[in-house]
This record gives sequence, C-alpha cells and structure tokens, in this order.
Amino acid sequence: MQSNITPFQDFMFQQTMYRIKDPRRSLEFYTKVLGMTLLQKLDFPEMKFSLYFMGYEKAEDIPSDLSTHTQWTFSRKATLELTQ
Repeated sequence: MQSNITPFQDFMFQQTMYRIKDPRRSLEFYTKVLGMTLLQKLDFPEMKFSLYFMGYEKAEDIPSDLSTHTQWTFSRKATLELTQ
C-alpha cells in the first residue's frame, strides 16, 4: 500500500514574483482592481531595486514592529512579490 505522505507535505507555495516597471501604476492595479493590500515594501538602494509584497490580508492585521512585520509577511500563505 502506497502512503499519501510525501517529503513535500509541509511545503507552502508562499509567493509568486512579477517584475514591474512602474510601482505606482502596479500598486494601483493590484490594490484598486484586484483588492489586494500592500503587506510590506523592502528597498535595496545599493542594488537599485525594491520589493512590494501584496496579499489579501487586512491592513489592520499588519504588525507595526519591523522584525515582526517581516516575519509575518513571509509567513502568509499566498503573496505576490512585485520587483522593480
């Protein structure tokens, strides 16, 4: 008898990444058209890019403490990462 347990049973497909050209237009689309919330923005000026994490979470649930906020963002079950 074959077991249904796989080495990937606890695997979570956490995010999908899209490259974007214009964050203002992209954020407007994902928030106003698709109803998503900006969960977190991470800037990497030395490498000249920014990451915008979008999801279907309530804005009031987003932690205000930065370290908790980042951990919370990466623990969401489905997010969209916009990279500019």
